[in-house]
Amino acid sequence: IQDYQLVRAPAWFSTIRYDIAAKVEDNPPPSLQTFLQTLLKDRFGLASHNETRELPTFALALARSDGKPGPQLIKSPFDCAAYMAAPRAPPEPGRTPNCATRINSGSLSGKSISMTQFATSLAPFVSRFTVDKTGLTGGFDVELTWTSDDSTGPGIFTALQEELGLKLISEKGPVNVLLLDRAEEPSEN
Repeated sequence: IQDYQLVRAPAWFSTIRYDIAAKVEDNPPPSLQTFLQTLLKDRFGLASHNETRELPTFALALARSDGKPGPQLIKSPFDCAAYMAAPRAPPEPGRTPNCATRINSGSLSGKSISMTQFATSLAPFVSRFTVDKTGLTGGFDVELTWTSDDSTGPGIFTALQEELGLKLISEKGPVNVLLLDRAEEPSEN
């Protein structure tokens, strides 16, 4: 979950860090998610529940009235369904895999991704749930580069318009959140 999806977290959640060393003796081992949920409940007394709340969101939309994309948003003919169904080699390190995104500091690239995938990938950088309302279908190759300091280059909102021909529109909408009912700082073993 993203920070904006965490409700009623105690202040120490954002300031204290823990190194956790744990061993699973179950055979077969539980899923990583199940393991982490059990660990958080046992060691941090974590109790939580999910809820949907009306929160600020962003709608990803076309920036130009003529609907023309920017130079770094290119329609892709690549067939992701066929690619995913067939055996394939692992992706090359440092390269954007087909039908996926690769995120680095200040850059996001995608190969044959849907606008829904792209909108979801933007959410952590704009600190809001982001929904695709572009009307664009199919896959796209995307290259987006921005800086968090506008003095050295465009910020993410400007880069979206200049590079991709897209914009983010502030709205309100339903967002799944995790409400913390209880959380305690753990004691040492």
